[in-house]
Amino acid sequence: IEGLRIGLSNIVSSDHAGNAGEKKRGLEAVLVLFIEGNPSQEKQYAMHAGQNVNLDKYSVYAQEIRGGSKGSVTLRVKAASQTPAP
Repeated sequence: IEGLRIGLSNIVSSDHAGNAGEKKRGLEAVLVLFIEGNPSQEKQYAMHAGQNVNLDKYSVYAQEIRGGSKGSVTLRVKAASQTPAP
């Protein structure tokens, strides 16, 4: 998406609250979102799979987080005004 850059800083195991408020342990991806502009914006987010964050006109959904020596994160990114993909 034009004007947005995303960096993966780290993947760690952490505790978080599930959808029903229950305590869960799982992988957390630390992402850095950078939006070009004047002034530019940069924010860091710690996200679990299934979590969504909004920054300016962008929405970022963490679909899957994989750990290990070559960890990876699958994201769905869209302009905030678009309808989410199924």
